[in-house]
Amino acid sequence: MKRLLAIAVVLFITIVPLYASASSGLARLSLTKGEVLLFDDDSNDWVPTTANTPVEEGDRIWCANGARAEIELQNGSILRLGSKTSIDIVRLDNNEQQVYLSSGRLYARTFEADRDLQINSDDATISVGRKSRVHIDLVGSGDPDTEVSVVKGTVYVESVSGKTRVKSGETLLFSENGAEVAPLNPPDQWEQWNEKRDRTIFKRKAANRYLPEELVIYEEELASNGEWVPIEEYGYAWRPTIAVGVDWTPYQQGRWVWRRGSYVWIASEPWGWAPHHYGRWQYSQRYGWCWLPPRRGDVYWSPGYVAWVDTQSDLAWVPLAPGEIYYGYGNYGSLSINITNVDRRTVIRPITNYRNLRVRNAVTVIERNAFTSGRGAPRQGRPAGLERYQGLTAPPQTRPAAREARMPLVRKIAPESRPPASVIRSHPAPLKERFPRLEPERRRVAPERKTEPLQVRPTSPADRHQAPQQRVVPAPQAKPAGTPITEQPAQERRRREPVQPAQQPVPARTEQQVKPEARPASGESRSEGRKADHERQPRMESKPATTTTPRPETRQGQPRRVWQIAPRETPKETSKETAPVEKQEPRQRRER
Repeated sequence: MKRLLAIAVVLFITIVPLYASASSGLARLSLTKGEVLLFDDDSNDWVPTTANTPVEEGDRIWCANGARAEIELQNGSILRLGSKTSIDIVRLDNNEQQVYLSSGRLYARTFEADRDLQINSDDATISVGRKSRVHIDLVGSGDPDTEVSVVKGTVYVESVSGKTRVKSGETLLFSENGAEVAPLNPPDQWEQWNEKRDRTIFKRKAANRYLPEELVIYEEELASNGEWVPIEEYGYAWRPTIAVGVDWTPYQQGRWVWRRGSYVWIASEPWGWAPHHYGRWQYSQRYGWCWLPPRRGDVYWSPGYVAWVDTQSDLAWVPLAPGEIYYGYGNYGSLSINITNVDRRTVIRPITNYRNLRVRNAVTVIERNAFTSGRGAPRQGRPAGLERYQGLTAPPQTRPAAREARMPLVRKIAPESRPPASVIRSHPAPLKERFPRLEPERRRVAPERKTEPLQVRPTSPADRHQAPQQRVVPAPQAKPAGTPITEQPAQERRRREPVQPAQQPVPARTEQQVKPEARPASGESRSEGRKADHERQPRMESKPATTTTPRPETRQGQPRRVWQIAPRETPKETSKETAPVEKQEPRQRRER
């Protein structure tokens, strides 16, 4: 009778609609250096995080002073966060990725994938084209300006004031007062580190023969930490040669962390992402533990492909072998069963049917209380009554009460490593409404964001050799008397300048300088100030110099780049069909 009941329930499970697809796996933290924090919705607090932690839509990540982090997207694109940087993951699905940069420095590298990468700041929306490399810096404090530096490829920048294209070798400084483009400067320390990191993880390699197309992005990581070996019956499999010992077993070096409704395995091995979230493990007498990737077209990320044993006192798990079914809360491919709406106690699955149980030290066990508290250490062994266990081998669903069970890395956070008060937790839904997705061609905008081509003025070498100056935006009506340009405080803005040649005389400017209008009072909100600016367009206001804390990694002893915002013409002289800057620039660049 029990056997008939088991068959009936399994058949029922197979016809349940597979609507609970895994929402994780589209991105991960592939590198962390220093104190990197993740905002946890369950505990409503920041928790320490580490490499191989999944990144999901709605997450917020903070890099403390001196810290760095790298996020790898499933399509191979890379996002790197510098010191004192905060980003929100606004959208993350199979069609698009969108993030919000609220402070700090961000580096993005894209490839030939069909998905679009959109980066938002308070000033602008940056759409990164395919096969591009771009640095985005928020410069200044309070009301930071957005600086976009394109190393390779093309990006499109848009705001309420206009839109423009920034090409390879150009830097665009964008603020509420206007925009200006300049040639790209030599890389500073942060940019040099990104170049070195790119060379490390994007080495030239032989054509992939063993991984499905969906997992090719992990080829270099696997090649650097293991080798492909032939396994009878299954073809070629990958075996690790780094960070493994004599008694090493999959799913033992790391921890299970409660993330958005399920326990997810966070591997400690540097290569541990793909082999622990895709495919199956087979033990070979000749090679030891070997990982077999999934078939092409049947690649599904899971929290961890193991079979669970849940007794009254212990929890245990064992790696799934090739062909074995994974019981999970969602759709994980052809070799899985969705048990979202099924009582796990009614399904009988003899644990002795799992082949890897016969492998020495294959089973990992931990006391139940230690597991739910997040403080216990698992061990190799078998729980009492393992051979007699009959039940659904699905992940536990008990929501942990302890904060440590939600921490990818259990340790205290130093007060100085916590985000400042200016970094406020934002729910992803308002961010989606605030930052609508641009069209794929990046030239059309939402109806409520109709814009004209952004007016930018290219700088010349002579402009960059002038003494440090304050950014000035002339009012639309010229006056006979000009306003002298005042010196900018040393800490007002970070600038990355090359070694300059001897200063040459600068021809007197023919355009008239006028006094900038005062900025809105400090009590006036940013949105109100921008609204007022927009209503009196094309008139723009100047931004007074402010004293800010210097950024880390700022190049010392070098002159600061001077940004001059191009004046907007009066309505009588302004044409509504102003050509974008890229159509005016080539002749000026050849003259240099």
